[in-house]
Amino acid sequence: MEEGRDLTESHINPCIKYTLFVINFLLWVFSICLIVIGVWALIERQNTIYITSYLDVFTEPSIVLIVVGSIAFILGFTGFLGALRENCCLLMFFYLFMLLIFILEVVAGILAFVYSGNFYNTVDEIIERSIARYRIDGDLTNFIDFSQRTLGCCGGDGGSSGRSYSDWSLNRYFNCTPTNPSPERCGVPYSCCMDKQDPNGDSTIINTQCGFNTQEKVQAEVSDVIYTSSCVDKFLVFVNQKSYIVGLTVFGVAVVQLLVMLLAFFLCRQIQQECTRYRECKKRGINNFA
Repeated sequence: MEEGRDLTESHINPCIKYTLFVINFLLWVFSICLIVIGVWALIERQNTIYITSYLDVFTEPSIVLIVVGSIAFILGFTGFLGALRENCCLLMFFYLFMLLIFILEVVAGILAFVYSGNFYNTVDEIIERSIARYRIDGDLTNFIDFSQRTLGCCGGDGGSSGRSYSDWSLNRYFNCTPTNPSPERCGVPYSCCMDKQDPNGDSTIINTQCGFNTQEKVQAEVSDVIYTSSCVDKFLVFVNQKSYIVGLTVFGVAVVQLLVMLLAFFLCRQIQQECTRYRECKKRGINNFA
């Protein structure tokens, strides 16, 4: 107990308590939304999910939503309930869990910087795995088409061929082997095609068959028909161009995490002081304990 402190005065700061409560309650509600969307997407997918490597998790949005939502659910629930009920055990669990996540984020950032070359290979491997599952997974198909048209790219890094669009041979529909019966053999998806305008320039014409047989041609022959840039390179260029946004976002998230952790820590200390005050009041026979 602090010397000279009025025993009828509470140690718990209501601003800290209810700020922590509101932040974590919103996080808890948001986590429920993520889990519901993830489960709904998982049910819609039925038997089209294939996990053979940890990298496959990054190509399964439904699983990512469920995992992130579950972690946020635990944090939000323990945080807002601990603040509301003034439970120091829940608050310390919340604080330590948040601290662990923060440390893992810092370590991941350092490793990504130190092993930037491996990061390039990892992105390329994720893209290649996604290409192999094109048209098997509807959500992934739409995401690939959106990404290629937005970034203006086609395929991964191309491997030894040096032609990014040749990566589409990894897909069974576009595989370039002589035994492939698909009419799209040696082709690429329409999302690899460059936009063409009509003679009046009034609208964009999408030719869904413009990518047929492009894998058999050299880059100079198809450079005016399809995008020939690697999606790995385009993605990294995009990240570099938006680095200030990424940096501000990461900084903002880190500040919020530290703020919430400090609030939980201070509230827990105040609860402990309040328990000490309660015992002191009982010892002295003070009945107007508030």
